[in-house]
Amino acid sequence: MLIPNQVVETKWINFNMAYYLEKGYVYTGYRTPLFVKVEDLQAKSAARILVRCDMCGKEYTLEYCDYTRVCPNTNAPLFCKVCSKVYSKLLPLEVVHKWFTDRNYTPLFTHSPKAKERVPYICKTHPATIQHICYDKLNIGQGCLYCAAERVSGENHHNWKGGLSSEVMKIRTSPATRAWRISVFTRDNHTCRKCGTRGGNLNAHHIKNFSSNPNMRFTLSNGVTLCSKCHKAFHSRYGVKNNNEEQLELFLNH
Repeated sequence: MLIPNQVVETKWINFNMAYYLEKGYVYTGYRTPLFVKVEDLQAKSAARILVRCDMCGKEYTLEYCDYTRVCPNTNAPLFCKVCSKVYSKLLPLEVVHKWFTDRNYTPLFTHSPKAKERVPYICKTHPATIQHICYDKLNIGQGCLYCAAERVSGENHHNWKGGLSSEVMKIRTSPATRAWRISVFTRDNHTCRKCGTRGGNLNAHHIKNFSSNPNMRFTLSNGVTLCSKCHKAFHSRYGVKNNNEEQLELFLNH
């Protein structure tokens, strides 16, 4: 753990000048000593700080950049060199349980696991599914897959546009769409109409594009089988809007 209320020495350099001036420190000259509260250090600072081993209690120094790489975001314990050798293969059960409970997980194992051993747990936010993870992954911030998906889904996604695509995605993944795709593949004998490849990664292509022709989305005659390579080539040539029979005819015969 980090020893609190430390003041450490670093130096004024071009890389950190703007950062520490914004923090309220007074500039005294290039490469002159700068005494900084440990909580104000830059994440990539190489200043040495005082820490305590979470297993034996021994105090030792560590570069701040190494500390931030492991600890603040994951609450992972710090091991001194001696303890890291002792616990590198077998992790203490009570310590590992605490790592899981600190992250709102319920551990489902009763033995001391190895660092790379996948162990079962339940996320209290998504208790319906038993998940597995190893300490090495937990230590770098990985965890519940459902929580991770929620952090980048819907309004949290960088490309969120107010839920415009939700209904379209429901239709594209509906049983009706799956049935239409199977019908197109069956009619075409699971063969690409462009290159003649049979089987493999096939796509059911809408001749008149999906979004502009809702009344023809599940019409068998509006579909044609293309392999993924030919499907990509078609849309690279003609785009994804206002597709029609003439474009397909030219594509299949040239």
